[in-house]
Amino acid sequence: MLPLKLERRTIYWLLKWKRSFFKQLHYRLNVVSTESPTQLAHIVEMLTNLKQFQSALFTTAKKPYKPQKGSNGYIWIPSLIEHQHQKNNLKCLIEAIRSLEQVSCECYEEDNNLTSNEFVEMMLIDGCFILEMLRREAGEVSIDEYDPVFRTTHIHFRIKHDMILLENQIPLLILQCLYDLTTAPEHEGCSFIELCLNYLDTIVPMDEGINWGNTNLNPNHLLDLLCNSFIPPTTKMKYDAIEHINCAKELREAGIAFEKKDNASSLFEITFKDGVFKIPTLRVEDSTETLFRNLIALEQCYGDCDFITSYVFLMDNLISSTKDVELLRNKGIITNGLGSDKELSDVINKLCKEVVMGGFQFKKLCDDVNAYYKNIYHKWHATLKRDYFNTPWMIISTLLAAILLLLLIATGTLFDILSFSVHSS
Repeated sequence: MLPLKLERRTIYWLLKWKRSFFKQLHYRLNVVSTESPTQLAHIVEMLTNLKQFQSALFTTAKKPYKPQKGSNGYIWIPSLIEHQHQKNNLKCLIEAIRSLEQVSCECYEEDNNLTSNEFVEMMLIDGCFILEMLRREAGEVSIDEYDPVFRTTHIHFRIKHDMILLENQIPLLILQCLYDLTTAPEHEGCSFIELCLNYLDTIVPMDEGINWGNTNLNPNHLLDLLCNSFIPPTTKMKYDAIEHINCAKELREAGIAFEKKDNASSLFEITFKDGVFKIPTLRVEDSTETLFRNLIALEQCYGDCDFITSYVFLMDNLISSTKDVELLRNKGIITNGLGSDKELSDVINKLCKEVVMGGFQFKKLCDDVNAYYKNIYHKWHATLKRDYFNTPWMIISTLLAAILLLLLIATGTLFDILSFSVHSS
């Protein structure tokens, strides 16, 4: 229908045409050739202003998400349609999405104020955009020299940020439908779920990447799939009460050691044994706060899932000051991409404010930590090690002092014995 070369074209939005839904959408997607790649600036400006990316999140509603009418997706629909080999390409996509309209509408708030055509258009436009993002990230679609998203770093980052917002999710069945319609039968690349996981792998805040072993839980949307990927497949939901622990600095002073857990497949692979706290590395970047806020908001919607919330609560306990951040950072447990330890501490400490937790997933671990912390022997041992045996020179000087003390005691005892013998004689 619409051959597209983004590097030499600009998009015309003909919103005032009084035509049928199909013709109106057809004209919205119309592209006009230009000779200058500088026209790309108009597309970039359009993308930058399409949405206001909110810095604070969000009041939690009973329904998972609320549809928004702003959209980035127009720029790649013609490219997506090129994957098809049917005559009525756009019409085929519209009819397929319309067949899913009722079940998709049930995922959203009832008062979305969208007509049937507007809702179908929103699902089609945003779904196509997301699917093309996934394909480009996986290398299944080549990235043009003037691609307005992937060739512009800040645009790419902001759109990736926008795609993990809870309010921007669309049902995964819409994406699956579009994928099936635009994928050739002989396709040998990634499956749809693999395509999604490949994209989400660039978002997870851990060095080992995403856990691909827990993806058969029938996720509702991309954020739900990301949430599932954090949870180890064998993990069972617990409904324990919250148990607090001391901050990292105080735990270390009581003899508890912190180590980075290598080769972890999940952030939840946290262990405590024989006084050693092993925690997988957490990368804290500019997008980390948004990511965790949306994952927590998603869990609050479900009401019976508190894995992410429990993890953030545990980290909030461990981090109460910059000293704690410094300790965990030096141990490789935290990678700070925010610029200062104070910023990181503030981010972690405000994530769980006004959040209700139905079941704490780390109660047994926290009980073990508290039992070790309260043992006076461990505190004495830690104090002795910290104050007298923390460096080779301290060890040598302490040993010399102990030997000297023993010699003095022995000498004094010897004089007492000799003095007693003289008096006895």
